[in-house]
Amino acid sequence: YSNEKFVDEKSGGRIGYMHLADMQTAGLGEFREKFEKYRYKDAIIIDVRYNGGGSIDERIIDYLERRPYHIERTRNQSAEPRPTEVFMGDIVVLINEYSYSDAEVFPSAMKERGLGTLIGVPTLGFVIAVEGHALVDGGQIRKTFVGIWEISTGKQLEGRGAIPDIVVESPPEMEKAGRDMQLEKAIEFLTDKVAKKGKVFDYEPKIDKR
Repeated sequence: YSNEKFVDEKSGGRIGYMHLADMQTAGLGEFREKFEKYRYKDAIIIDVRYNGGGSIDERIIDYLERRPYHIERTRNQSAEPRPTEVFMGDIVVLINEYSYSDAEVFPSAMKERGLGTLIGVPTLGFVIAVEGHALVDGGQIRKTFVGIWEISTGKQLEGRGAIPDIVVESPPEMEKAGRDMQLEKAIEFLTDKVAKKGKVFDYEPKIDKR
């Protein structure tokens, strides 16, 4: 909550913030809640630092790739896009060395699809899926069985991870002082972008009177 309030105050209410603690049920719930809350903002920061992973990257990307195709207007109400659950502003994804598995796949996908800017440090490339195999002595070994490659580069994410567009370290002395340099950079970057734009969600329809 403190980061959400910090971003809101620093951006004058123009930027939303969400932290996804995992890429599972809780993370998807947080995303949906904040997406609905922030869909009229000019920008959103999606923070997947300290995220242990999961498997919801496709569902989040589906939301963020949506583009309006119609305008709907109910009598005496403001115009709305169709689909209504669409976001047209700028996006930053925060990553660090503690973003694991699907928290590496998701930012890589954002970069592949040109949906946002990655800020932070490279993730560690723990992009694997494992399955257990029983041993005769009652023990178990675990082997990887899935690999993921970026279409544009041909690079495998295992051992490489997601690479930020803007590298920002988080020095221990700054953390000790209560400063989050990566978050501050995200706010600075997005504030500069939205300052150059007009209103993002202007869906007032032009009526064809023919």
